[in-house]
Amino acid sequence: MASRLTIVCSDEAEAETLCALLDSRLEEGGRRGICRLTRCRHVVEAGGREDGQPDPPPETDRALTQAAAEAVAALIVGHLEPRLVTRAIVGRVMDMCPEELEDVKGICFRMLNGPENAGPGDGGDSPAAVRRANLVRRIASHFRECTHLDVGGFLRFRLADYREYLADTVNLALEEYAADRQYREFISLLQYFVHFQEAKIPRANVIHCGGNRYAMLDHRMQPLKWSGGDAVTVEKVDRELNCEDMIVSTLIAASPEHIIIHTREPDTPSIRTIRQIFEGRTTLCARCSVCESVTEREGEIRRT
Repeated sequence: MASRLTIVCSDEAEAETLCALLDSRLEEGGRRGICRLTRCRHVVEAGGREDGQPDPPPETDRALTQAAAEAVAALIVGHLEPRLVTRAIVGRVMDMCPEELEDVKGICFRMLNGPENAGPGDGGDSPAAVRRANLVRRIASHFRECTHLDVGGFLRFRLADYREYLADTVNLALEEYAADRQYREFISLLQYFVHFQEAKIPRANVIHCGGNRYAMLDHRMQPLKWSGGDAVTVEKVDRELNCEDMIVSTLIAASPEHIIIHTREPDTPSIRTIRQIFEGRTTLCARCSVCESVTEREGEIRRT
């Protein structure tokens, strides 16, 4: 009789999911007929033949082992991992409201699965696929030594490094969430301040010269003064100066009624911040005489 694999799950729903995953793996590889697949409550069994039938060749056992390892790895990454992440978040922050929990989970899944996935992913080269491939190797190695596997026990005692990786990711996500929340609160405070601030000049021009190079002019096309006292020009923005803080500080001090942002990169973080703080008072411009002069100047800089 061929080897029989017995896989114990934590509950019937988990066993049903595993059974479906294993059946799918066998079908995808044209291996569905190599064994019988049965489920009894929370236990899944694969392998064996009816009495009297010849044992399959060794390569059939290898195919079954590979399919079972792939199914268990898919179960862990695709179905159990989100539970582990949620449990770790709740364990770290007990009083987190449902909305905050979902936000932190979203950050976790982005870190675990890549920026294009908000939940468990399946891309071939995605981080989730890499984790799954690593688990397949370890589970297949286990099946070559033992035909019995308890998924919960395997996670607890054989995948400590995997669980530690998830815990580290949760910690990073919580740190990112806290920093993002502080940033949003700071932006809200500045929005409130700007809303009640009286305008001092009719217009300001923020000219994005590429990268972290900006020029800031008033409505007469004269350089605005930074709160530090110097005119804000392309040459004044250097690596030691926080460009975003300088621009925002200058605009708040100048208090323009309207801001024209000349840029061909509207998604630049600094520009997004300006538009958030001065909401309703900004206009994006990608083509005017000012923009053309900036383009010409950039060309001169590149040629030199």
